[in-house]
Amino acid sequence: MRAGVLTAALVWLLAASGCVVEGTLDAAGGGTLELRYRLVSIANLEQMKSRLASPDVTVTDATMTPDKHATFRVAFRDVRTLPTAPALAATQVALTDDAGGLRTLTVTLPGRQGELPAPYVAYLGGQLRVTVTLPGEIVDSNATSTSGRSATWVRAIAEVEREPSTVFRVTYRQPA
Repeated sequence: MRAGVLTAALVWLLAASGCVVEGTLDAAGGGTLELRYRLVSIANLEQMKSRLASPDVTVTDATMTPDKHATFRVAFRDVRTLPTAPALAATQVALTDDAGGLRTLTVTLPGRQGELPAPYVAYLGGQLRVTVTLPGEIVDSNATSTSGRSATWVRAIAEVEREPSTVFRVTYRQPA
């Protein structure tokens, strides 16, 4: 499983050497996400599991280590339905067909336009790392880095919190 531009509405909750979202997108627009972050309490595992699910988004696995690092795996048939999960409701997801057999995935996370306490940011790991693996060659992106069919964004959690929104955008060639 790889990357996930798709879940950053969880940004202020995530951690585990930072907050990590990895997802894959298939040629039809469906895919999977793996979210790894640190919860405040073991009691939050079931609550978060239910907030990541909807009729269009299925939680396939949820685990937690004793030090509260949680891993959630979700599957979806259409990436544009991710905001139907309550935890992702504020996230905007667009998948558009462009000229020349290209597609663009754009995920916009709203900022909270506030400051999280520094100890909490440190508890979360300080950064958000989102990686998405696409079904075709990447031709354009605002990612921090790309490698093969994967794009990765790395942002400081405090920065994402302050911005009015954070946009993750990648254009790729549809496979033949």
